Amino acid sequence: SDVTNPLLGNNGAARVFSPQKGATPDQVEVLEESLTHFASLVGGEYATKPGAGAAGGFGFMAYAFLKAEAQSGIDLILDLVEFDSKIKGADFIITGEGRFDSQSVQGKAPWGILQRASKLSIPTYLVCGDADTHQTSGYAGIHTLTSIEADIDKCIINPAPLVTQLGASIARLIQ
Repeated sequence: SDVTNPLLGNNGAARVFSPQKGATPDQVEVLEESLTHFASLVGGEYATKPGAGAAGGFGFMAYAFLKAEAQSGIDLILDLVEFDSKIKGADFIITGEGRFDSQSVQGKAPWGILQRASKLSIPTYLVCGDADTHQTSGYAGIHTLTSIEADIDKCIINPAPLVTQLGASIARLIQ
């Protein structure tokens, strides 16, 4: 899992992730009530475990039905591809994400990459659609498509020229 959110509550699946998917405040409350009821039927003790809220509650179901254990998704993948040995000697790393916000620093892929690169003192740049730059980051730079095109819908529809411009900007910085 790339997140540690519980199933229920202010940091739970419904309240954190469903608005990102377009749920209205009323729908969020219906989802929260439904998840609460489901958890009470299945095994409420798993509802507060870190990662239970991942993937809309799949983490909870994996705990309850499969007796699964949580493991960082990005750490697992980075270990499988031997990322640490492959980045040794790199001058810099560029990684990307749709939106950089408070969720990102909870274990998403670009954050995991930054953590590994930081251990080797490799500057890491983030390219993303948009960013909540109030987050403490540690990136050498955060470059957003919305810094070039304010309309996020246009960024989503045609990102290639914007990413190209950001790439050229980063190249000038690292020369």
